[in-house]
Amino acid sequence: MREAQKSGTYVVVIDPRRTVTARSADLHLQPRPATDGALALGLMQVIFDENLHHEAWLDAHGHGWRELRERAAEYPPERVAAITGLEAQTIVDLARRYATTKPALLKTADGVQRHANGGQTFRALLCLPAIIGQYGVRGGGLSYSTGGYAPWNNAALSHADEHLPTPRTINMNRLGAALLGEVSDPPIKSLFVYCANPVGSTPNAGLIVEGLQREDLFTVVHEQFMTDTADYADIVLPATSQLEHVDLHRPYGHRNLQYNHAAIAPLGESKSNWDVSRLLAQAMGYNEPWLHQNGEDVIREVLDASRAHSPYLEGITLERLQAEGTVPLHFTPANDVPFADGYFATPSGKVELYSAAMATRGLDPLPHYEEPAEYAAARAQGDAGLILISGAAHHFVSSSLANQPGLRAKEGTPFVEINPPMRARAAFNTACKCGWRTAAAGVSYARW
Repeated sequence: MREAQKSGTYVVVIDPRRTVTARSADLHLQPRPATDGALALGLMQVIFDENLHHEAWLDAHGHGWRELRERAAEYPPERVAAITGLEAQTIVDLARRYATTKPALLKTADGVQRHANGGQTFRALLCLPAIIGQYGVRGGGLSYSTGGYAPWNNAALSHADEHLPTPRTINMNRLGAALLGEVSDPPIKSLFVYCANPVGSTPNAGLIVEGLQREDLFTVVHEQFMTDTADYADIVLPATSQLEHVDLHRPYGHRNLQYNHAAIAPLGESKSNWDVSRLLAQAMGYNEPWLHQNGEDVIREVLDASRAHSPYLEGITLERLQAEGTVPLHFTPANDVPFADGYFATPSGKVELYSAAMATRGLDPLPHYEEPAEYAAARAQGDAGLILISGAAHHFVSSSLANQPGLRAKEGTPFVEINPPMRARAAFNTACKCGWRTAAAGVSYARW
C-alpha cells in the first residue's frame, strides 16, 4: 500500500480507531462505530445525485440499480452526517473523489460487519463499486478475501453425496442457549470442541459456561492448551501444533496454496484433528474407506476433484506442493481480473443490487441502515453512550501465539482507549480502580 502511495495512490482509511494503517493514510475518517452502512448509502446518494454513476455499465451488468437510487435518496449528506458524526462536506468530497478515481478499490475486512446490521452494511459496500462501474476492472472493485479463487469440491470434502445422513447445524452465536434447552429435539448431550474456544470467543459466554456445567453433558476438548473451555471438559485430548502434522493452507490474503510438512513427530500423545476423527470412526465401527485415509490421501483427493472445476488450480498436484511447498494459483490473461467478462454467479447473471431472493423471504431487498440497539437504548436514557470496540492486537490474533513472551512484550499490557469527551466520567475511573495517563495524541487510556 505504501508503494502504491509513492506512485500516486490516494489512500483513505475509514475506521473509528486510529490504527497503524490509518496513521499513514492520506485521509482518515472516524465515523461512529457501526454506522459504515449509512456512510456507504450517503456516498451513493451524492454519486447518483451528481450523475457520477456509470449508467451504461449498470444497465448492462446491474440488476435493480434504479430501485437502489431511490433508496440512496433517503440518505442525503446532512442525514448521514448526523448518523456518522462526520461533516456533510467530507461525505460529499469523498463521494466525488471515489466516483472519479479510476481504478478505485474498496478493501474491507471482518470488523465492519460485526454488529446487528452487519449484513446490510456489507451489502451497501458491495454496491459502491457497481454504481461507478469498477467491477471487472484491474485494480478496481472490492477486495475482501482471496479464498474464493480455490473453492474445494464439496463432494470430496464431505462425501455428502454418498447418501449419508446430513448432520444438523446450530448457530454458534446461540451455543449457550442451545446447551440450555433452546435445542431440544433431540437435546445436545455431547460436545466435541476442536480448533475453538467458545467460552473465550463466542457471544454470551456466561450461558455457555452454565451449559457446560450440565451434569448430563459429555464434553471433549481437543486442544494444545488448557483454555477457558477446556476447564469445563470431561476429557481433554492433546492436539498437535502446525509443526507436527501435514496440512494444506488455502489463501485468504494472497494467491498461493501452501503445503504444510510435519517438521517433527507429534509430541507425547498428541494427535491431529484428522487422526482423532479416524480413530473415532474406527472405534465406532464406521467402515467407509474415506474415513480411514491419511492426511496425504485426503489432500490428494480434494485437490484432484477441485482442480476439475477451478482453472486457478490447474497444474497444482499434491506431489508438486510437497516438492515446492508454496505454489501460486494458476492465472492467465483471461482470468486474472475477477468479473472481467461481466458475468456474476447470481440468478440474473448480474450484480443484484436489488435481491429478489431476500424479498421472497420477507427481508429488505435493498441495503439500508439500522441504528444499533445500543444507540437507541442510550438515547432513551438521555445519554450519548459508550460503544465498546474490541481492537485487534498487532502482534497476535485474538489469543493465538499470545503465550509467546516476546510477542506479549511487544504488544504491551492490556489497555482501554477512552474517547477524549469521556474523560470526565470519573465514575468509570473509580469503579475500575484504574490509573490514568494521557498520550501525546490526546487519547486517554485506562491500564490495569
